[in-house]
This record gives sequence, C-alpha cells and structure tokens, in this order.
Amino acid sequence: MTSIKFKVGIGLAAVLVLIIAAIVWWKYPTQLLKIDVNEVVRIELFNGNTGMLVEVSDYEQIEKIVSNLNGISLVKDKFVKEFTGFAFSIKIFMNSGEIHTLTILSTNKVLDGSFLCKTKNAAVDTESLYDLTARD
Repeated sequence: MTSIKFKVGIGLAAVLVLIIAAIVWWKYPTQLLKIDVNEVVRIELFNGNTGMLVEVSDYEQIEKIVSNLNGISLVKDKFVKEFTGFAFSIKIFMNSGEIHTLTILSTNKVLDGSFLCKTKNAAVDTESLYDLTARD
C-alpha cells in the first residue's frame, strides 16, 4: 500500500513540476531579436497595409531598425493556428547567410512562431517602418 501511495505522490509531484515549468515558460519574457547590427547585410520590409516592399541597405537605417527590435522583450499572449493581416513582415539578412523573419502586427503585438506576443518594455517603432515603406 505504501509503495502505491509513494508512486502516486511522485507522479503528482512530477505533474506539478511540469505545470509550474509551463507557467514560467509562458510568462517569462523573451527578447524579440538579439543580433549584432554589424553582421546585418540588408533588411527587407514589406508593408502589409500598402503592399510596398522596400530593401534597406543604409547602415544608419539598419542600425535604427535593429537597435529598436533588439531592445524589445516579448510576453506570450496566446497560441494562434492561423493569422491573417499584419502591419510589417521583416526579413533581416545576415553576413552568415542566416535570415531572421519577423511579423509585426502593431506597435505592441508581434507574431512569434505560433504565438501572439505583446511587447513588454518597449514598442516597435512602426512609425519609422511606415516612413520607409511610404509610397511617394
């Protein structure tokens, strides 16, 4: 009898640890982007509202975009299977050939994989992104 109670207790403790770990993982903020601006070759900005695609290769503009995105922490808000509509799709091309892809929904919402996330400590500078992708 005591070995069954012991096994049940161990099982319940394991489940409790998993639940606590899941809650911490869900609530713990993550950095939106963590890259060295000097490693960026170019950035492609696609404005989801206008359909305008712009390639950014000017170092000062790249630095402004990357430093804004590097300074943002995200907190998961909810799981999404599908999502339609976005403000910006951003592709950051690195010297190494790696490509970072981000989907910006608004100044305070970002799609990160299958998770809709809210910004925690700073906002996405969508005004600058709109200015770069404005039609003449």
